[in-house]
Amino acid sequence: YQVSNPSKYGILEVNNADIPVSVIEKPQKPSSNLAITGLYFFDENASKYARAVKPSKRGELEITDVIAQYIKLEKLKPKQLSRGIAWLDTGTSDALFEASLFVSTIQKRTGLKICCPEEIAWRNQWISDIDLNSLGQDINQSEYGKYLINLLKLSIMYKINKTDFSEVIEILPEVYDDNRGKFYELWNHNKYSNIFKEISFCQDNISHSSKNVIRGLHYQYPKYQQDKLVSVIKGTVFDVAVDIRKDSANFGKWVSVVLDDKKCNQLWIPKGFAHGFCVISDLAIVLYKCTEYWSKDDEKIIRWDDPDIKINWPTNLPKLSNKDKNSKLLSQQECLPTYDEK
Repeated sequence: YQVSNPSKYGILEVNNADIPVSVIEKPQKPSSNLAITGLYFFDENASKYARAVKPSKRGELEITDVIAQYIKLEKLKPKQLSRGIAWLDTGTSDALFEASLFVSTIQKRTGLKICCPEEIAWRNQWISDIDLNSLGQDINQSEYGKYLINLLKLSIMYKINKTDFSEVIEILPEVYDDNRGKFYELWNHNKYSNIFKEISFCQDNISHSSKNVIRGLHYQYPKYQQDKLVSVIKGTVFDVAVDIRKDSANFGKWVSVVLDDKKCNQLWIPKGFAHGFCVISDLAIVLYKCTEYWSKDDEKIIRWDDPDIKINWPTNLPKLSNKDKNSKLLSQQECLPTYDEK
């Protein structure tokens, strides 16, 4: 990196062909203004070269002596940082102060954070939107937490809301309304991959139900466990997820979200949760995308009015199938997932 005061740094000298010829730590009479930034990628021989290093005149073991070995063997491949990159040395109190002013100025003017590890991980898709949102919500009273949450608002075409269970997520896609009607994306693999890592849907189910119909509480186990993305194409439903993981702190507890065709919101219900819904409108068309096929042998049903779960269904006149009406209680289920199952 080109500097104006090279005598304060380790300096790399190159010949006319830009081939490194020498490296010197803090030279009194520098022959180059190219400072070594301290960012190195060494091969497996670095430790061998380091063991042979002797203390310098300053009484220190110099990293430049290791680099010199690579120059000697013509294996050093330096890369000059361009003018679009700022390198800040913080080896002294004055340099640290100058660096802090620089960082503060850039961040205030651009609204962006320099070297934000959560943002870097998110932009490289090492963590999902849910992960980033959770990290921000944990410190949402701080400016840093608000920054993480705002990254999602600025960059994606939907919002995500955490329910009382961190695993169950409400998703609100961006809806475009005009005089013709409305348009929104029900599913987009590239966009939703920020939320769901390594998810592949194999079956779409659609149900048409009249008012007061209750369907559920359904799950599949031990085989063909399903993640579900639930949407309402027409009408309004009271959608419910029940934590049925035996070792979970929330075992037997439930969470609900009202899904309708106005907000076009969706509910993500992962494995380990039973699912059901009650129709509030005169008619509801519900679509749920599943990550596994329906399996008659693995389908399980928990009774909708289980007194231990105590779901506050929005109807006193439920319409039920015989199979749902006569299903077992949660306490009678012989086969339940565990908290640590993936």
